[in-house]
Amino acid sequence: MPLYEYQCAACGCRFEELVSAQGQAPACPACQSAQVARILSAVNCPNTGKSIADNPASGPFPTGLGGGGCGGGGGFS
Repeated sequence: MPLYEYQCAACGCRFEELVSAQGQAPACPACQSAQVARILSAVNCPNTGKSIADNPASGPFPTGLGGGGCGGGGGFS
């Protein structure tokens, strides 16, 4: 079951809850209101203790593909 983050419309409480993908939203733990909305959560990625600056060649993108970005020029032909 995934962990979802919710915010209560009645009292503003933010909380996390394990809920099945098709499951109904839980009640607020602070005020028991059913007026809760699932919100986007930050993603937690494991940290190796190194940054891309330590070894740019091992970054998230293969080398030799160009800059890409919003201006185009991704290096693909």
